[in-house]
Amino acid sequence: MTMKNLIVFLGLIGLAITIISAVPAKENSRSYAYCEMIVTPRAFSNKVTISVDFGQAARTFADTRIRDEETGKFKRFNSTMDAMNYLGSQGWELVDANDFGDAGTQARRSFVFMIPID
Repeated sequence: MTMKNLIVFLGLIGLAITIISAVPAKENSRSYAYCEMIVTPRAFSNKVTISVDFGQAARTFADTRIRDEETGKFKRFNSTMDAMNYLGSQGWELVDANDFGDAGTQARRSFVFMIPID
C-alpha cells in the first residue's frame, strides 16, 4: 500500500466517522398514558370506593369505577393495596400519591399511575 492510498483510506475513514457522528441519535421518545385512582372511604365502614380517571371527558354523575372486562360488572377490591396491585398487574406504574382531608380523619386519597404506550 502506497502512502497516497494510505492517506486516501484514512481520509475516507475520517469522513465516515464525521458523517456518523453528525446524524442525531434517536432519543427515548416513549409516550405515556396517565390515570388517577381515587380512593374514597365509605360511610360507617372500613371499606373504600375505588374510581379511576383515565382522562376521559367528564360526564355528570358518571360512574368511573373499574369494570370487569368479561362481565361488565364493577370490580370489588378488598383494600387500596388490592386495587393498586390490580393496576400494577395491568402494567401501570405508580408515579405519585396524595392524601386530601383533615388530619385524624379518613381522607380521600389520590394515586397517579402511568403506562407506556407505543
